[in-house]
Amino acid sequence: MQLWNEFIAGSDIAYKTIYDTHIQSLYKFGLNFTRDEDLIQDCVHDLFIDLHKYRSRLKKTNNIKTYLFISLKRKIIRVLEKEGKHMQLNAENLPFFYSLTNEDEAENELKNRRFELIEKAMAELSNRQRDTIMIEHLWEFVSIPPSEGVRTNDWKYFRYVNDQSREELYNLKKDPKEIDNLAKKPEFQKELKTLRNEMDVLAKKYADPYSGIPSGLMVEYIREPKNVAINDSKPEYSWVVPKEAVFQNAYQILVASSKANIENNLGDVWNSGQVRGKVSTNVEHTGKPLNPNSKYFWKVRIWDRDNRLSEYSVFQEFKTGTFTGNISTGNSFHIERINPKKIEKTGADSYFVDFGKDAFGTLELD
Repeated sequence: MQLWNEFIAGSDIAYKTIYDTHIQSLYKFGLNFTRDEDLIQDCVHDLFIDLHKYRSRLKKTNNIKTYLFISLKRKIIRVLEKEGKHMQLNAENLPFFYSLTNEDEAENELKNRRFELIEKAMAELSNRQRDTIMIEHLWEFVSIPPSEGVRTNDWKYFRYVNDQSREELYNLKKDPKEIDNLAKKPEFQKELKTLRNEMDVLAKKYADPYSGIPSGLMVEYIREPKNVAINDSKPEYSWVVPKEAVFQNAYQILVASSKANIENNLGDVWNSGQVRGKVSTNVEHTGKPLNPNSKYFWKVRIWDRDNRLSEYSVFQEFKTGTFTGNISTGNSFHIERINPKKIEKTGADSYFVDFGKDAFGTLELD
C-alpha cells in the first residue's frame, strides 16, 4: 500500500494520515480486551510512538488496519498480564512488530478472536435466547426507513424504528416467503408480545454505549412540567447532552398526543426530523399547534461527535394551560440535596467549597 510505504520511507504526512484514519477504531478494538479506557489510551499512544521510532524496520503490508489491530492486541495483553489483570490469554512470545506477509493469517487471527467472544456470550444464554437472532437496519434513506426485529427458527418479528406500531410477524415454517403478516390477527398476539418484548430487551442491551442518551429534559426550563400548566403556545424544549457524545452534531424531537404514540416513536404532533446543530436549550416548538388544556409527551435523540445516533431519551409529559398570562402556572419547589465535591482551605478562617455545578442554592451547615 502506497500510504504505508510512504510512512516507512519517512513521511510524517503519511504517519499523521494513518493516525487520524485509525485512532478511533483502535480505541474501540481495545475494548474487546479491557474496559480500562486509560490503559487502552496508553497502549494506543505507545503503539504510535513505537511505529514512528522503528518505522525503518517495518515490513510491507497490504492491510494497515489489520497490522495495527494485531500489534495493539499484543501490547494490551502484555500490559494486562504484567499487571495481573487478565489471565485468560497468555502473552504470545512474538516480536512486537510482526511481518504480515500472509494477510489471511492476520484476518484469521481477528476472526478467531470474534469467535471466542461469540462462544463466550452464547454459553451464557438460555436455549430460547440461543434460538433468537437480532436484526437491525439503522441507516435511514428516503425510501428505506430504519427497522429492527428478531428471528427464531419458527418466527420472524419486524418493526420500524420511527413508528414501532407498524409491526410484522411471520411463521417461517408455514410462510417462508413472508407473505402473510400475522401481527394483527388475535390468535397470534401471544407470540407477537413475546417477540416484541425480546426485541425491547435486546435493543436496550446492545444499544451503542458510546454516544450516550440525552437526559434532563425540560419544557420552559421546568424539570417537572407535568405539575404545572404551560401557557406558552410555542414552548421551548431543552435537554442535557450526554458526556459520552462529547458534543452534539444534530438532534431530533418527537412530540406526541398520547403515551402510546411516544412509546412507539410516533411524533404525531411534531417530528422535527434531523436538525443539524449543537443547540440543546430553548428549542421552540414548530410542529402542529398545541391545544390549550391538553396533555402531551415528548422526547429527543441526538447525533454525537462522530455522527452516531443515540437512543431516544426517556419521554417527558407536560400539559398546556389557557395560553394566557404568565408562561406557566406556579411551579413547585424542587429540592436536591448534594454534598460538596471538594473543600479547600484558602486561609486561616476561609474555605472554598465546590459542589460540582453552577446553580443558585441554599447552604446547610450542621
